[in-house]
Amino acid sequence: MSRFETLLVGLSHSDQDDSTLAYAAMLQRRDGSGSLHCIHVMRPFHLPKELEHIVPGPEETQQALKQVLDKYFEAGPRPGVQLLVKHGAPAVELSRAARDLEVDLVIVGAKKHGRHVATNAEQVARNAPCSVLVVPEGSKPTITKILVPVDYSNHSVDALNLAVELSRTRQSKPQILALHVTEVPLGYHKAGKTYEEFADALRGHAQASHEELLASVKAPPDVPIQHLCELDDAPHRAICRVADRENADLMIIGSRGRTNAAATILGSVAERVIFESATPVIAVKQKGETLTFLQALLSRVGAKY
Repeated sequence: MSRFETLLVGLSHSDQDDSTLAYAAMLQRRDGSGSLHCIHVMRPFHLPKELEHIVPGPEETQQALKQVLDKYFEAGPRPGVQLLVKHGAPAVELSRAARDLEVDLVIVGAKKHGRHVATNAEQVARNAPCSVLVVPEGSKPTITKILVPVDYSNHSVDALNLAVELSRTRQSKPQILALHVTEVPLGYHKAGKTYEEFADALRGHAQASHEELLASVKAPPDVPIQHLCELDDAPHRAICRVADRENADLMIIGSRGRTNAAATILGSVAERVIFESATPVIAVKQKGETLTFLQALLSRVGAKY
């Protein structure tokens, strides 16, 4: 059984939907996902009554989106594939739908260098009560090399286990890279070490931590996990750089919980990676772990939309 049995796809009614739907179709076919819900949220227009006719209505928009779905799913009746068009704020409505439909994975697109759209993706990743896949426009629906940033925590174990699960469903096993980013502290010379000596010590410690981490990861012998260690004082920058250098076509990053139940669940590194990455990113969360925060958010905006 797939970890992602129920998928929710956010559609923007633009060319960006091609990449998003191609990825969703690939996951549904190859990873055994069951039902798939597609939702397009139309932002409210405030136009003079005489101009309202120039804006497509929900029915017209739904027909246009059905034609797009025909490219990626069987035309006609689609068991397990549902399409919904509604008004509101996209990030809020996607998070609401993820809660109400009890989905396992939300898939959203992001325009490259488009801050407004990227911000929507960040908000969904932060607020959705489940894992979120952000697909930059133009991404290919292939998984041949998976980059997993790790800090050797339980969140890293969960992210690596997902990479292993995705690998198992493919005949040609994707390569899995576990990346740890660290930095040499400014006062390294006080330890009587050169920069390189201190860096080597950090790399050695990272390698030992990686070997300990693998003991908790459910990886069979035919799914090796390669360890990488980068020195950089900006982890998000190093993660995106390595993804480009290694030609990774998917990143999986664990979320970071906080003690405050109403706080956001993603750490700042994960959010910056989602915003800046040209590679699809899955932000892994335990289902329902942000529900308290989401309920508080929806209670504040519910009357507005």
